[in-house]
Amino acid sequence: MTDQLAPGWIKKQAEISLTRLLPRLKAPFADAGPAAWDTFKARLTQNFENLFGLLLHLYGSRYDFFYHLESILETAARMWLARPAELKALDAERETNPQWFQSQEMLGGVCYVDLFAGNLPATCAGAFSSKDDVTAFASALVDVAGVFVSND
Repeated sequence: MTDQLAPGWIKKQAEISLTRLLPRLKAPFADAGPAAWDTFKARLTQNFENLFGLLLHLYGSRYDFFYHLESILETAARMWLARPAELKALDAERETNPQWFQSQEMLGGVCYVDLFAGNLPATCAGAFSSKDDVTAFASALVDVAGVFVSND
């Protein structure tokens, strides 16, 4: 473990890991063309050291760490390929303005749906002006949750 604390150790291990994983990650891009692969690879390369370091800190002592790391990256590649073109364009725009989420034009919120205990409309009733608003909000939460649990 003391080697992991040495300056540059995580950077070096991230470089080694990414070099080993890139050829296997490229396969799903065969039908998408070289531009799609180049874009995904550039974004992955830019963020991999940070991702690797965080995952290593959490799960690095597990014997199957690299299996799960590869699985996460394969899922990210498939999801990126399936991402609509307009969202990819928005991604590119946001890359030019990394502080986009701090804009006065952005609005965010958090709902812990597991804490609503089956009573989401009653919990949110004070935040909306009508039951239709509550129903629409609850429906949107279900749609979003479905995206994250989908096996597609």
